[in-house]
Amino acid sequence: MEALLILEALVIGLLVVLVAGLLRSHAEILRQLHALGGGEHTTDSFIPPPRRSGLGPSPIANLSGATPEGGRTSVALTGSRGYSLLAFLSTTCTSCQPFWEGLSADFDLSGARPIVVTKDPGEESPGDIARLATRRVTTLMSSEAWDAFKVPATPYFALVDNANASVVGEGSAADWGRVGEMVSRAISDHAHPLHRSTSARKADVDEELMEAGIEPGDRRLYQPPLS
Repeated sequence: MEALLILEALVIGLLVVLVAGLLRSHAEILRQLHALGGGEHTTDSFIPPPRRSGLGPSPIANLSGATPEGGRTSVALTGSRGYSLLAFLSTTCTSCQPFWEGLSADFDLSGARPIVVTKDPGEESPGDIARLATRRVTTLMSSEAWDAFKVPATPYFALVDNANASVVGEGSAADWGRVGEMVSRAISDHAHPLHRSTSARKADVDEELMEAGIEPGDRRLYQPPLS
């Protein structure tokens, strides 16, 4: 009888050790998944493009896709002043709900034009999107745009400079307020002289010369300075 009690205690002890090991392994797996960004984005970060080396050109210069009402629309991401903020949202994403609900409210994006981009009608519900979308914000359905920007999870945002269709920031946030703060910071950093490339500064100079009536090859550009 005593031997059976000892054996039972040993078995229980081994089971406790085994369960503890399994729990530690499970916790480690969850930690690694969280570090890799598994599931929906919930971080408040607006970062340079993680899939392209540094700030660079947008993978597409024009957005085109279906509208929730059944039509087609196209939006140019180049050839104009200002910025466009692409908001990649889904009707099945729990973290996206505050953004859908906030489309009718006033939110500050530092002048950036918001554009909601969902996946194609075959992957989303046009009826749900039509119910959630508002006239004040352009909404189009384009899986091509999702693929081009390699959207990792939702909600996700990409800030594009309309002057040359360059991506100046990408990331995720919890609400429009946080997005607005990060857009403001990204625009400020992008406009800072230390962050502007030589080609961008040259383009600014060329534009100012053109406005002054001085075109490339003008003889005034090659006159020696006055002594």
